[in-house]
Amino acid sequence: MIGEASQRAENGARIAADVATVFGVITAETSKVTQMLSGVAQRSSQQSQNVEQVTSGVSVLSQATQDNAAGAEELAVTAKESAERIGELRRMVGTFKLGVGATRG
Repeated sequence: MIGEASQRAENGARIAADVATVFGVITAETSKVTQMLSGVAQRSSQQSQNVEQVTSGVSVLSQATQDNAAGAEELAVTAKESAERIGELRRMVGTFKLGVGATRG
């Protein structure tokens, strides 16, 4: 009976040692996973910042495009008004009669 108890104690000690080894491996692997997750979190943060920068850049480009479109509209209106004024001036100048011997410039 003492021999049997001794054998069980040895088996228990071996099992405990095996469990300790397994727990050591689990702890090491858990540490690796934690490091990997930390790296993923850091890269995700960097990507988020990059997306914010791209979004900001697109917003600036959109505003510049809108400003250019507004400027083009203003330019078109100004060109039309100028053409109308030029037509009016031509009509006005056309009403003047030049004296004999005078030339039109």
